[in-house]
Amino acid sequence: MPKRAMTRRTARRAVAVLALTVVALVAFASPAWAHAVLVSSTPNAAQILETTPDEIRLEFSEAVEANLGSVRLYDEDGARLGLTAVSTGPDDVVHATVPEQLGDGSYVVTWRVISADSHPVRGAFTFQVGTASDATSPQLEDLARRLTDEQSGDRLVGVLLGIGRWGVFAGIAALVGGLAFVSFVDRAARGARWARRLVWGGWGVCLGATAVGLLLLGPYGAGVGLGEVFDTSLLGDVLSSRYGLAWLARVVVLLAAIPLVRALLATRDGTRPRAQRVVPALGIGLAVVLAVTVALAGHATTGDYVPAAFAADVLHVGAMAVWVGGLAMLTFVALASGDVERLEVVLPRWSRVALCSVAVVVVTGTFQGWRQVGSLDALRDTEYGRLLIIKVLLVAIMLLLAFRARRTVWLLHWWWNERKERASSAAPPRADEPLVVQGGADDAPDGDAEAYQMDETDDFEVDDRRELRVLRRGVAVEVLLSVLVLVVTALLVNSVPAKTATGLTAEGATGVTLQSADLWIEVDAAPARAGANDIHAYTLSPEGSPVPVEELSVTFELPRLRIAPIEVPLRMLTSFHGYSPGFDIPIAGDWHVTARARLNEFDETTLEGTIEIR
Repeated sequence: MPKRAMTRRTARRAVAVLALTVVALVAFASPAWAHAVLVSSTPNAAQILETTPDEIRLEFSEAVEANLGSVRLYDEDGARLGLTAVSTGPDDVVHATVPEQLGDGSYVVTWRVISADSHPVRGAFTFQVGTASDATSPQLEDLARRLTDEQSGDRLVGVLLGIGRWGVFAGIAALVGGLAFVSFVDRAARGARWARRLVWGGWGVCLGATAVGLLLLGPYGAGVGLGEVFDTSLLGDVLSSRYGLAWLARVVVLLAAIPLVRALLATRDGTRPRAQRVVPALGIGLAVVLAVTVALAGHATTGDYVPAAFAADVLHVGAMAVWVGGLAMLTFVALASGDVERLEVVLPRWSRVALCSVAVVVVTGTFQGWRQVGSLDALRDTEYGRLLIIKVLLVAIMLLLAFRARRTVWLLHWWWNERKERASSAAPPRADEPLVVQGGADDAPDGDAEAYQMDETDDFEVDDRRELRVLRRGVAVEVLLSVLVLVVTALLVNSVPAKTATGLTAEGATGVTLQSADLWIEVDAAPARAGANDIHAYTLSPEGSPVPVEELSVTFELPRLRIAPIEVPLRMLTSFHGYSPGFDIPIAGDWHVTARARLNEFDETTLEGTIEIR
């Protein structure tokens, strides 16, 4: 096939892959809601105060950022009242000072903070000063629901941020994997046009996606629309957060790495041996730093075993980049060259590098999956778990293709060695003549005797160029699958971890999200220990928006010890939020929870699950 036609065909495939990526992210990406639990508040929900509180104090089950969206106070008419000095300290406690005296009446507190893994958390509760009004009246419930809905976030912002996350992953893969390939696998590829396009394209995509992400993180965290993307105050809030600083650091590192990328793509290594050693080492450092910026703004910073999880995430991102970026370089550069003598050296090297990368990806991915899921039920019943299953299946298909490719590479390597041995003892065969190996099973590669059992008179003919074409098509399929894996990874980063969604990781609180196709009921208990617990129950849509109900009931039972269902005396703070302070859970164990929600006169939903009380 002419090179120009091949280039056009490659371009069409790239456009098709990009379109598929955008469709997948638009279909599934949306603002993700983390499940950091509100452990306690001052004032308490539905509390009746005699005087104005000095501050609104919110304590969460994990560290949060309060500078985006933050805490708001409204009176019973929906007028927003001023709060000042909103801050966190310690990391899991948010303070908001009340600057003026509040008159007798009912008030609504809404909060929207950012969890440690960069996802927004929101909620609302009511309290009252004096006895002139009722904080649990239906009118106030409707007001709280409306105010909470206003902070639900813009789906378009979530979609664009999801695409940006995918761009970061894809860019790092092309940049780091491409540089690793030309540095340690195929140095002759440095001068290839497609090699430079892949590396610099990855650099540009990563830089652009990071810059766009920095602008989108503000509206995403504050729950506002795309029109606020250039709001300097939001950008300032983002840059004062840990995840914002991580994204900014990535921009700085990418810009500072321009001379290093040029040096690694230089067709000559230079005359100084020290430079030949230092430049690749700096390239490894670049890969590590980029992986660190990804880990700092993801799920690795929350949950159990954070130090080990952080290290595993850095290794996972780095190994993924070497594998995926290397596959692209192998497809579009090395195999496309058709240079058999060059491939005799390149393919065995790549096979070893890919094997090590895959091993790291599988080990670290398994650890992270176990840490973030926690149980088979969570794997099956949560969005995160289902996405993880899809990712595992895609990676499994890639591994099967990689195993087949590695076997082909190994056999090609053996055939080429056999050809060299024949050439050293006889006249060399013509270039267009297939290799003919005479012999039986003893002539086959070690370990493959059963696959190549032949009689003494059998001929074993091999067309290595045909095998290389088949190998290239197989590797191209791996590249396509890797793009889909990165899409699923971007969606995973934008999803609540399964273990968090089922309430198994929160310190000082626990919860369970009971799910059906149309309604979710989240039941939280704090401090999740035997004795008095504050119980919260929320009715939500599968997208995370509040769903008003006419009646909500929750029972706890422990069949193992024959403890019959205990009714939780819920007080409906809003039409989607029930609250029971000081509910007594007598002993520790895995309690069976049953929640019933009556949506209207005709529709009722009953959901069941398990909640852990320590």
